[in-house]
Amino acid sequence: MSIENKSAAKKDFSIGFKIISIIGAAFLMGSLWRARGETGFGSMWGMLVVATGLTLLIFSIYGDRKKIDYFLFPLTIFLTAITASGWGTLNMQMGGYMTSSVPFTGETADRIIEISPFSGLAIMLLLGFAWLPLFAFMMSRFLSGRQYKLIEIIIAIALFFFTLYFIKTTFSHLILNLINPQAVDLFKAGLADKGYSDSPFMACLKHFENYSWIKKIPGGRNYSTSIDVIGSACGTLALCLYARFALKDKQAARNTFLISLIMAISITLADITMVAGSDRGFIRSIKLQDFFTEVGGWALWEYMTGFFAGFGIMLLLVLHSRKKLSESDNVEDKIIKLKGKPAYIYYNCITLFAALSLTVIRPFASKMDNAYNTNTFILSFAIGIPVLAMWFIITKKNMLKKKLDTPFNASFRRFCEIVFPCYYTLIVAVYMFAGKSKLFNTDVSAMTWIMVFSYITV
Repeated sequence: MSIENKSAAKKDFSIGFKIISIIGAAFLMGSLWRARGETGFGSMWGMLVVATGLTLLIFSIYGDRKKIDYFLFPLTIFLTAITASGWGTLNMQMGGYMTSSVPFTGETADRIIEISPFSGLAIMLLLGFAWLPLFAFMMSRFLSGRQYKLIEIIIAIALFFFTLYFIKTTFSHLILNLINPQAVDLFKAGLADKGYSDSPFMACLKHFENYSWIKKIPGGRNYSTSIDVIGSACGTLALCLYARFALKDKQAARNTFLISLIMAISITLADITMVAGSDRGFIRSIKLQDFFTEVGGWALWEYMTGFFAGFGIMLLLVLHSRKKLSESDNVEDKIIKLKGKPAYIYYNCITLFAALSLTVIRPFASKMDNAYNTNTFILSFAIGIPVLAMWFIITKKNMLKKKLDTPFNASFRRFCEIVFPCYYTLIVAVYMFAGKSKLFNTDVSAMTWIMVFSYITV
C-alpha cells in the first residue's frame, strides 16, 4: 500500500478523544491566558506563551500533516503574538459607561460618561475578531488541502497590516463615530482641555502611534485603541477575502473567519464577569458581580477569555474529519527547506530558543525581579546564553554529524507530544512560584486553585 493510501485510510478520532481534546484545550487556554495577564508575562510576551502552548497541543494531535514542521512552528507563534491588541478601557463599556482614563484639568478623578452598552458590545466583538487574525490564517492554511507558497503567506501578512494602517488612518474614525460617538466627543473635549484645536482625526494623524502623547489626553487612549481595533478587524476581514478570492481557498477563508469569530465571542462572553453588576448593562445582578469579584474579577475575565477561546478553537478543529484531512496529509507547502548549517542555526536560535525557551526565561526573570527593567534583561541574558548553548550541543550530533534536516530524530508530531507537557509545566511553575509564591502562603486565592485544577485537568 502506498504512503498516500495509508494516509487516506486513517480513521477519524473517537468521540471520547474529541471531547477530551476540547476540554483540555479549554483549560489549557484558560490558564495560559490568565498567566498572560500576570506581571512578568505582559501583552505580546504573554501572547507568545499562549500561542506556544496552544500550537504545541494542536500539533500534538494533527502534527503528522506535512503542512507544519520545525520551520513553520515558530513562525505561527510569532505571527499570533504580534497582533495582540486592546487595552483595559474597552472591557467596561458593555456596562454602559466609559472613562476618560486621565482626569480633565481641575478634576481629581477620571470622568465617567454614559454610553450605549450596544456600542460596548460592538467594540468588544471587533476587539476579539481582530485578536488572532494571522494565527487564524496560518491554522486555516494548515487545515487546507491546498498547497501554499511562501510568497502567498508573506502577501497575507502584508495585506493585513496594509489594511490595518489604511483603515486606521481613514475610515476607522468614521466607523467609530457611528459605533460610539461619545468616544469621539470625549477625546475632542480632552484635546480642547489640553489646549489643542485639532480634531480627533487630525490629532491621531499628527501624533501617529505616539501613544505616550495620546494617553495623556483625556479620552485619548480609549479613542486610539478603538481606532486600532477597527483597523485590525478590517485587516482580518481582508485576510478572509484574500483566501477566498485571491487564493480561491474556500476552506481556509471559512476557517479564518470562524476562528476570528470564536475569539470575538470568547472575549465578549467572558466580559460579562466585568460588567454583570452595572446598572446600564445587559445583565444587572449585584450578587453575580460580587461572586465574580470574589473569584477573581479581572483575572477571571482573562481566564474565561482563554477558556472559551480554547474550547471553541478545538471544537472547530475536531469537527474537521480526520479521515478527510488525512487525504492531504502529504501535501507540502512550498516553503524554504533549510539544510546543513543554516538549518542548524535557525532551529536552535528560533525554534528551540526563541519560541520554546525565551518565552519561559523572560517571564521567570521578570517575576523574580517583580518588574521589567535592566535587572530582568541581565538575568534573562545570564540564563538564556547557557540554554542556547545547550540546544546547540544537543542537536549537533543529529544535524552536523548525521546530516539530519531536523534538530531531533523524531517526527514533528512526536516532538510536540514530548515538549507540550514540559513547556506547560514550566509556564505554570513560573506563574505559581517565581517571585512570591501563589500557592504556599496563608491566603491562597480562588483563582490559584482554578489554575491548579486546570493544570491537573490538562
